[in-house]
Amino acid sequence: MTAIVGDIIRTTAIFQWASSDFFTNQFYWQLTVQNEPTDLAVTAKMALAMDAFYLLTNAPISGTVNYVQIDFQNITQDQLMPTQPWPTLTSGAAGGDSLPTQVAALVYYKTLRPRTRAAQYMPPFGEAFSGSGGTLSVSAGLALQDFGDNVASGILELTVEAILGAYNPGLARFTPVTAAIVPSNYRTQRRRRLGVGS
Repeated sequence: MTAIVGDIIRTTAIFQWASSDFFTNQFYWQLTVQNEPTDLAVTAKMALAMDAFYLLTNAPISGTVNYVQIDFQNITQDQLMPTQPWPTLTSGAAGGDSLPTQVAALVYYKTLRPRTRAAQYMPPFGEAFSGSGGTLSVSAGLALQDFGDNVASGILELTVEAILGAYNPGLARFTPVTAAIVPSNYRTQRRRRLGVGS
């Protein structure tokens, strides 16, 4: 059955680093407008939004990072949806060396529910976008905040609109986000290591 208003859609943005390791960012969306006839059309619209989001923060993402594809799953209906290529993005724009694999910029999203939030550890940034003491450079911080603010505002593609939330699979509970926060320091993503996708 084609996705309908109220369905929870898990979106997985997939990246490949240095032609070897894969990284992912996951988002949970709840559809608030859905006027497309097929799931293929729904995911095409959502892919356009994802592409626009990452374009906002592509400048600091290392040129060794390639955009692979975007996967979709309808959590409410428990079914996979058509995968989409990235509409325009192919690789990060930052030249030079990238930061180490486990060093990642973080954006997280607050909710009104205590101890409940959504978050993404971004693909590796270029070394030029790090400041002193493990901080993000000013330009990297601004780009990531722009990304987070737009993601928190939701998908607005006319025929397909959706809000971002934190999803608890054990409770099947979706909690809408209220704001995006970008810490000034890089964080360590320990699950992100050579040979392991994360």
